[in-house]
Amino acid sequence: MPNHIAELFSKLPMIGFEDFVNKTIDKFPFWNGYHDKEQDTYIIELAVAGFDKQDISVTSNNGVVTVNGNKALPDYLENMVSFYRGIALRSFSREFMIGKLYEVTKVQMKNGILTIHVSKVGSEKDNSIPIED
Repeated sequence: MPNHIAELFSKLPMIGFEDFVNKTIDKFPFWNGYHDKEQDTYIIELAVAGFDKQDISVTSNNGVVTVNGNKALPDYLENMVSFYRGIALRSFSREFMIGKLYEVTKVQMKNGILTIHVSKVGSEKDNSIPIED
């Protein structure tokens, strides 16, 4: 990973975030991360084109947010040979180390983008988070 990217993420106050970036920067699905300094909140966006809401689960346990996607190959493609596949239909698992003082406050999915909102809280929480439209 280029030094300037590691340096940028090392300045974020999120616990374990630099390690997360170093381990996952080149993995599917692609993602964006934003920090709202005024609100001390974070937004993580994942590109999940081709996945439906029921194909994805988001959980938060012990300071780690895990996003799992499981997409089966559609029946109509079963007997076809592809000459190009630009849309990933593979399963994936992504972990975001947010620390125990942060919690997922909202998860949304719209137009192939899964958006996870993370805010600072005073106590630890472990939970499964529903995905909103």
